Amino acid sequence: APAPQAPAAQARTPIKHQQISNTMDTLKAENPDLKQSYNDWKSDATARIETQNTRANNQAQPPLPPRKPEVPKKNIEDVIGEASKEYPDAKLRITGQGRTVKRQAELMAQRRMTDRKDFMGTYKDRPHIREMDKWVKANPNASEAQVTKKFEGIIRKAQKSGYKVSGHLSDHARDISIPQKNKADIRKLLEKNGIRVLDEGNASTGAHWHLDY
Repeated sequence: APAPQAPAAQARTPIKHQQISNTMDTLKAENPDLKQSYNDWKSDATARIETQNTRANNQAQPPLPPRKPEVPKKNIEDVIGEASKEYPDAKLRITGQGRTVKRQAELMAQRRMTDRKDFMGTYKDRPHIREMDKWVKANPNASEAQVTKKFEGIIRKAQKSGYKVSGHLSDHARDISIPQKNKADIRKLLEKNGIRVLDEGNASTGAHWHLDY
């Protein structure tokens, strides 16, 4: 009998120029204070589109046993809005939205340089996280700009290897202020909609809840 053949590699979805242009406009609107070159914006836009295409292609494949709750039908900000409306005394504010690779690298650099324990506890143990940690250890006198540049390269390499790195890069994550009241009720509402809630109350970059799906 002939040997079984390995499944064919999944074809990458072509990316149109207009799609890149539209995504670049979206990223610039989400990060109005970020200054970077056209090629960096284009690279960030391409990375986001590829992440979204990969997710769409995976959803088209036969389903695997779920590891996480299914992605909610509602937009994550719509769910936050519902929580704010139902619990106004909680005074919820969105403090973090979609990010470019450069902005994500900057925030990760700040967190690692401020508090290594916080950094290692926030992110899952992945090769790119270990590489970031190792580089900072080996370069204790590096400036924030140097660490950010190195982290940016590590993130791009990780994305090419299939790692998400952060939901903020694919626009599927938000940070919100920690509810001033009704914490348990708000967490229950969010999780009911399939949103993962991480309490980062001791984050070196500022206390908040990280939400993603």
